[in-house]
Amino acid sequence: MEHFVAGPFAEFMCRKFGGETDGFNARILFRIVFTVLGMSFIMTWLGLIYGELVSTGTVTTQVFTDFLLAWPRNFFLAFWIEILIAQPIARKVMKTVHARKQRSEIIEFTPDMAMQKNYLVDENEIKRNQNQRKK
Repeated sequence: MEHFVAGPFAEFMCRKFGGETDGFNARILFRIVFTVLGMSFIMTWLGLIYGELVSTGTVTTQVFTDFLLAWPRNFFLAFWIEILIAQPIARKVMKTVHARKQRSEIIEFTPDMAMQKNYLVDENEIKRNQNQRKK
């Protein structure tokens, strides 16, 4: 749902309200607000319609009045959960993943690269190093 509906909505709104000089934190905050806005709107509608269908078998106009009461609560709860819990955890996980990836990246130095850089490298030494990395 986020990828197909709320995500494009959030991107559009960020481009509309965000400026070129906005910093990283401002862009993240805009993205959070508009994503939570879209997701809470959609999920509230779906939840109310589903609940109405399960309980009565039909959808009545009561859904509209219930929406006006339920959506603000859902938005503010989801917003604070996203700001205080979900985003800090996601950022920490991504920092850890990127740090591990950066540490594990090993540039494989081939004889062709050595020739392009005019390095004098023994091809046998490169092959030995590559074999050691494979083990």
